[in-house]
Amino acid sequence: MKTTAKLDEEAGGYILNGAKMWITNGTLTGKETGDIFLIYARTGEGRADITQFVVERGTEGFNLGQKIEDKLGMRASMTAELVFDNVLIPANNIVGEVNGATLCMMRNLEIERIALAAMALGIARRCIDDTKRYAAERTAFGKDLFSFGQMQRHIAESYSEYMAGRCYVYGFCNGVDFLTPGKG
Repeated sequence: MKTTAKLDEEAGGYILNGAKMWITNGTLTGKETGDIFLIYARTGEGRADITQFVVERGTEGFNLGQKIEDKLGMRASMTAELVFDNVLIPANNIVGEVNGATLCMMRNLEIERIALAAMALGIARRCIDDTKRYAAERTAFGKDLFSFGQMQRHIAESYSEYMAGRCYVYGFCNGVDFLTPGKG
């Protein structure tokens, strides 16, 4: 993590510098940042010395960097770079403890991974449904494609892989414990 926040006791807060890339909803219009962000920044020399801050749109030195387009994944989400240039963050905008946000950050990553896995399941299911629909509508040699063994095999394999993934994701979600440290 290269984004840093240094304590400035005279100013009554932390000076935030750096950038965050690939921020979902970093911009909603393509011209300005979103309204409010939770930002992680390195606040000490230790590996786990990370603090979480609230940063609001319009804060001096907080700007929109590049808008990221032509993505392969979540194309509908507005993704951008956020840039911090000597941004003064008041001490009361700290979330949790100074140097204590590492566990929270890791938990957020775990939740995001579960959400992405669930999205992938939805996409896979839609692909299977569309394939089945198309195979029932399209004809070749006087029969619908669904009546051919090879097509049935491909759809069945896709469905069994989807169900295996679904069981894995559901099983993981049933066993995850985000409230106990080290059990995520």
